[in-house]
Amino acid sequence: MKITDNFLEKSEFENINKTFHLSNFPWYFMPFKVHEGDDNYQFYHLFIAKGKVLSKHFDILHPVLKKLGVKEIIRIKANLTLKQKEHIKSDMHIDFKDCKTAIFYLNTNNGYTLFDKGDKIHSQENRIVEFDSNLKHCAVDHTDTKYRIVINFNYL
Repeated sequence: MKITDNFLEKSEFENINKTFHLSNFPWYFMPFKVHEGDDNYQFYHLFIAKGKVLSKHFDILHPVLKKLGVKEIIRIKANLTLKQKEHIKSDMHIDFKDCKTAIFYLNTNNGYTLFDKGDKIHSQENRIVEFDSNLKHCAVDHTDTKYRIVINFNYL
């Protein structure tokens, strides 16, 4: 596992971050986080899946892809969660088998990513955590800001 703070140059980060705050940025409601019936919800934006670009905003992610050294993209998905009254954990899961995963945090809040072995990666603006996709992890909701945005990269 590798954690990098201030992952992007300030101007690159601000360019990505401002895109998510556009009033017309398309967020889609998902009535679950990990699997149907998990009694959780979030909003998401799918940039690319199964080799197909699905978002007109895909190009803003090039600085992240370049810095990660991505050779092949499996999926890129942004998740937006809203403030909760308590820290609620999603179910432990892996996104995909046998690839790499990176979670890029767009804002600072008291939510975090929890790993099966107990590691906690706190949500801090412009932080990224890179790890083997076979590591089980989950999101833990925040209680201190209006929203939390992360971008999940699954790649080779």
